[in-house]
Amino acid sequence: TYCRSFSIVVIHCVYKAFVCVRVFVFVWQAVRSQACALKKELGLTSEVGVLKENIKKNRYKDIIPYDQSRVVLSLPIPNCDTDYINASFIRGASAGRSYIACQAPLSSTVIDFWRMIWQHDVKRRLWEDGSHLCS
Repeated sequence: TYCRSFSIVVIHCVYKAFVCVRVFVFVWQAVRSQACALKKELGLTSEVGVLKENIKKNRYKDIIPYDQSRVVLSLPIPNCDTDYINASFIRGASAGRSYIACQAPLSSTVIDFWRMIWQHDVKRRLWEDGSHLCS
């Protein structure tokens, strides 16, 4: 009877996990669908991030900043061929451009990352889950 009870508990847990995954997938698909509709409605584009010279600066191929809110690097430095960094301005509750969301820099984008920090006089930084992704 112990094994049978244990088996029922395991089956119940597996079923609950399966239901949770299905709910998550359903919600994720709904969010993606709404995001695509909103992107189209607002006329948001991501053309700069997929240019040949910029594509290598993206950590993930499916996370590209919108052209309308991307951070544009303006401090000129030698041998720099582009003003692109995978980063976006985010509005705060009371002001525009209060935050910058940025991917962790790649070894090839560390200089761009620090150019952005300097250019926008960034005082604080936060990172996701304490993960160490930076080069």
